[in-house]
Amino acid sequence: FSGGFTGSYIFSQTIFSQRQRVTSSSNGWVVAIAEFLLFLMPVDVLQFFPGFYIGGVMAFFGIDIMLDWLMHSRKKVSLPEYGLLLLTFFLVMFWGVIEGCAAGVAASAVVFIVVYGTTPVVDVRPGVCSTAMRSIEERAALMKLRQQIVCLELKGYLFFGAALQVSEKLLREVRGLGARWVV
Repeated sequence: FSGGFTGSYIFSQTIFSQRQRVTSSSNGWVVAIAEFLLFLMPVDVLQFFPGFYIGGVMAFFGIDIMLDWLMHSRKKVSLPEYGLLLLTFFLVMFWGVIEGCAAGVAASAVVFIVVYGTTPVVDVRPGVCSTAMRSIEERAALMKLRQQIVCLELKGYLFFGAALQVSEKLLREVRGLGARWVV
């Protein structure tokens, strides 16, 4: 009620507000007051709407959510994540919500282990420039030594088990480059 993203506990209302580019917090007030008034009414307001209208609105939101997750998300996630998304969708369709979600969580653990195991932990990049602000003299000195400077980028999830892999790769790379100093 005091600002921020306009949303509702009703997922379709949040999607509707987002699609209409509603940015005002007054939307939350209008929804809250309208829902409270509907709650106080002595009759069921839905009985005045035909069933096919309510079904059509629900189908519209269902198709819209399904398109967002199954089609448009392909550009936003990696291939293993998208495969996991499709697998979970089909598991829910064929096994049911609880069993499909449980199998999806188990599959996501397997995908995490596989992706984690194949992600290189250290990336060695020689001749990289610094983005730090330096004086002209310092920049000139660094440019002279540029081919002798190596950037080590640590990526992925660094757990205790990855320490041996990191140290072995670093020692191999540093020895191969003939480095005199390691900072």
